[in-house]
Amino acid sequence: METLLARIAAETHSTPGDLIALVNELRPPQASQTELARRNLLALCYLLEQNPTFRSGLRDYLLRLLAARKQSHLYADTGIFPGTGFFAEASQRLTWKVLPPAYNDGYMKDVFGLVFHQRDDWEWITELDDDAWLRLLEALHFNEQTETTILTKPLCEILEAITTLSHRLTALGLENELTRIYPAIEQFGSPFLGQSEEIANYVREYHEQLAGQREQHCDEKQALVLLGQCRDILGKIRKSIPQTGVSVSLTQLLVRMHQIIDRLTLMFQLLETSG
Repeated sequence: METLLARIAAETHSTPGDLIALVNELRPPQASQTELARRNLLALCYLLEQNPTFRSGLRDYLLRLLAARKQSHLYADTGIFPGTGFFAEASQRLTWKVLPPAYNDGYMKDVFGLVFHQRDDWEWITELDDDAWLRLLEALHFNEQTETTILTKPLCEILEAITTLSHRLTALGLENELTRIYPAIEQFGSPFLGQSEEIANYVREYHEQLAGQREQHCDEKQALVLLGQCRDILGKIRKSIPQTGVSVSLTQLLVRMHQIIDRLTLMFQLLETSG
């Protein structure tokens, strides 16, 4: 691992090869060997804490990797139902078995697919406790990063993902299956419509702050209130299902909307923490 960290510190590229190699060092032979993965991660943290060159080299490499790639799809799509039907999704997966989708180095979503290429990677990653990952972040000492402009790209990508998800939530909130059960969704003042306008204002002001055109942006509180109201409406729709009936498409729609609301809430937390 020391040899790899030394190589990363000596180079100035932003290709994913070294990140793939680093994750290979952390990955246990079997996904169930969580304790071994934890020891590997803590060993990496120790090396970073003890060697400022390794620390700054890996930190700068990761920031270059992010800055050189499109990230919004990773934030807006990964872990959220795509909205396709069963047969369309099954057909696509079968097609990918024969002809896998082309890899695009310009998208961080594709890079993640290369880095975590084992089917069972999710097992050892999710089994590692939060303290271990927090220690890695602390060991990288991002507070030592003097070049602040390099962080602008990830922030703009998160803002773009927030805008995308906000528009999707508005469109899904006006789906016929929902308006049939809860007609008030279409009324003026619906939170599904209101959150889009509120989030658009937030994103615009955040961009202006990044460009130095204002000292601070509006806070996210009102947007979170409206997202909470959207969540409440979905809860009412779910409770009314025994009387109104249920379908696979309705179930998928409700789950997808909950996922979007959760992702929006998480990204607001990321932005406000970074600010």
